[in-house]
Amino acid sequence: MRQLITSPLAGVASAIATLAVLTVASVGLPGPSDYEVQLMQQAQYCESVATWNAEAARGVAPARRYGHPDYDGIADTACAPVLSPVDGSAYASN
Repeated sequence: MRQLITSPLAGVASAIATLAVLTVASVGLPGPSDYEVQLMQQAQYCESVATWNAEAARGVAPARRYGHPDYDGIADTACAPVLSPVDGSAYASN
């Protein structure tokens, strides 16, 4: 059987390289910061409230709506202003 490592230095070098790869893999790539996570959660909250309100404006029953109401009471200040809901009767003439 043929031996792959022909010198002791090659074995040490491969061990060091393996250790370096495992160290980098265990540390992992940096994820989003706490502030970025907070912004993503706020955007999701605002999108869900907007979906709830849009479906309410169309007359969808609460049990059948997607999203959720503004249960924290912060949508007026935390969410970007949106256009007014589309009048459902506008589609009746099309």
